[in-house]
Amino acid sequence: MSGPLPKMKPFEVIAHKGKTMHISTAHHKTNALQRYFRIAQLRRSLPLYILLAPFLGLFALFVLWPISNSFYLSFTDYNGIRSPAFVGLQNYTQLAADSRFITALGNTTTYVLLVVTLNTSVGLLLALSLRRQTVVNQICRVLFFLPAVTSAVAMNVLWRWIFSGEDYGLGNTIRGFLGLPPVTFLANTSWTMPILV
Repeated sequence: MSGPLPKMKPFEVIAHKGKTMHISTAHHKTNALQRYFRIAQLRRSLPLYILLAPFLGLFALFVLWPISNSFYLSFTDYNGIRSPAFVGLQNYTQLAADSRFITALGNTTTYVLLVVTLNTSVGLLLALSLRRQTVVNQICRVLFFLPAVTSAVAMNVLWRWIFSGEDYGLGNTIRGFLGLPPVTFLANTSWTMPILV
């Protein structure tokens, strides 16, 4: 006489009426739901991946590949004509012994520290001082933002006038008011870093 099936866990194997049966209904339902949600998520994300594919391809071609290739060539002896020959760390050893590299590294470090520090501190102070809605503050905002919308050619002419070595340059005019002699800013190496910063 047949009776009700006993309670079983998923994948529990029982014998009923001489037949072997696999009871895994709950597990199959869970797997089906998970598979459905994965497919639905993939369908929703597929257009995004299609839209990103051209950018990712160009980024890999023009950014990742040149960087990786340059990193590989830094360990080789290569002049652009013959095939590169692997030399290990020899190029880096020669670079570390080059005084020009040490000077360039020091100049770059000094420039980065000064520019980042001054840009952050001065920008924050200006933002705090000009946060009030007054006519003077609005004029100052326009003057401060003006270089961002001015063409590079106009800015080049402006900076050449400011740091001109002649008496009519703004820098030498201010020095003249202070009783200081004129300076050829663009021809004096000691003024290079302050001008760049």
